[in-house]
Amino acid sequence: LPAISESKQTAIIDMVMDVAPAAYLSGSPLYPLLIATAVQRSIQYGNAERSAHSYASYGMLMCYIAKAIEVGVAYGQLAQRLLSKVKTPLAKPDTLVVTGMFLIHRSQHIKASVSVLKQAYSAGVEIGNLEAIGYAAAVVCSNAYWCAQPLEDLAQEISVYAKELKKLKLLATANWCRIYQQSILNLLSTAAADLPTDSQTDSQTKQPHILSGEAFSEAHFLSELQAGQDLIALYFFY
Repeated sequence: LPAISESKQTAIIDMVMDVAPAAYLSGSPLYPLLIATAVQRSIQYGNAERSAHSYASYGMLMCYIAKAIEVGVAYGQLAQRLLSKVKTPLAKPDTLVVTGMFLIHRSQHIKASVSVLKQAYSAGVEIGNLEAIGYAAAVVCSNAYWCAQPLEDLAQEISVYAKELKKLKLLATANWCRIYQQSILNLLSTAAADLPTDSQTDSQTKQPHILSGEAFSEAHFLSELQAGQDLIALYFFY
């Protein structure tokens, strides 16, 4: 498709994509309609700067609602190709977050999503997109946890992400990172307990299923997560 030439249509796409994340997080039935509107405008009038984000989001909807996995993956690939043609980095963080979180693992090993999400994190830092920074960092921690990376190195990497998110006041996504960090620390403590040693094992070793240590304390945080109805954090925790 050619580049969009009508400023009015560009403004409509921008407005729709500004509202779409809130609609998604609130579970609004308007979310699919918003994304379809942005995609329809792009098809009719040409690609705008944020069309890539709308294509990736449409791909997610194809996978989750229509169960058309191949179609959804194709839209994600289209979004990534379009990013290479966009002159400004405005759409890059959000587009890569959507493709990294919801699409890449459907056609590739989950490890491939980690590198894309790291790009999303860096792009978010570059332009100050805090929402993308938080989600990208949290899902890097989650996906890296499940793809057989060395635990000592991963614990250090997750610790860095959690500290950076805390500095940016992104406390919810920082907690998501800490859940995985503490899970890794528990695994490392359990593994260390299997080695010959005269030292006394700590609580992480005695009860590795309890997330309580230097990164995360379920006795302290669990009630806060429940009170705040942080369903994603509770999903990660349980």
